[in-house]
Amino acid sequence: MYREQFLKNTKCLMVIHTLYNFSKGEDSKPVVDGKEAADGNDFKYIKNPQAMADKPVLKAPLAQLHSTPSEK
Repeated sequence: MYREQFLKNTKCLMVIHTLYNFSKGEDSKPVVDGKEAADGNDFKYIKNPQAMADKPVLKAPLAQLHSTPSEK
């Protein structure tokens, strides 16, 4: 119950019910187009969304995180 109250009182609903298409083409549009969520809200499809932040600069992961065994 607390979760539902939180979602109703925040802007999370905009994100939860929105499909941001960052891919080429519109193959994903039928997934949400004209559909309604279980809570009664309509889904939105955004064809050309703007990124909400800069592209991240990631460091290489630690070697221990790789599942491929090293060659001997």
